[in-house]
Amino acid sequence: MRPRPHVGAPRKAAHEGAHRTPPQPPPLRAAALSAITAPMTGTNAKFIAAAERYFAELRQARASGAATGERSLYGPLERLLNAAGAALKPRVVCIGELADHGAGHPDFGVFAAAQLRRGRPREAQAPERGVVEVKPPEDDAWITADSAQVGRYWSRYRLVLVTNMRDFVLVGAGPDGRPAKLET
Repeated sequence: MRPRPHVGAPRKAAHEGAHRTPPQPPPLRAAALSAITAPMTGTNAKFIAAAERYFAELRQARASGAATGERSLYGPLERLLNAAGAALKPRVVCIGELADHGAGHPDFGVFAAAQLRRGRPREAQAPERGVVEVKPPEDDAWITADSAQVGRYWSRYRLVLVTNMRDFVLVGAGPDGRPAKLET
């Protein structure tokens, strides 16, 4: 008869020398991944890694209990958008905390690489590829897309990506030239 281990004794692996891998974050759902990578052609391993890192950073911020509603999540979003922008031709760059160009302060501007000098937009230059409005995860991106704030941004920049970190709604010009939700 084998002696029973003490209470609280660590369990042994199924066989001696078993290698345990650390738990991995769950894989991205196919729909979420295809929605993020839709504007790109072919598989882009760097972007897929960036998307996985984005979701892992969101989980970590939420689990910490110390994050604020939206500003704590700007870093992961900016890294994700810049990874997507690096895969586009011509390349685009996401820059945060835009100056007021007459419509308020969007959270991010999306600039074509040609608009930048030494990594910064030229003075008083509007982002060619639109702006990004970020809301906390508990807000509804669809409702925000219909807000007066997004309407002001659309009037000035003609392309607004609205997100609550889970949902992404792209507001641009519809066939009639009025604001329309182009992609979700």
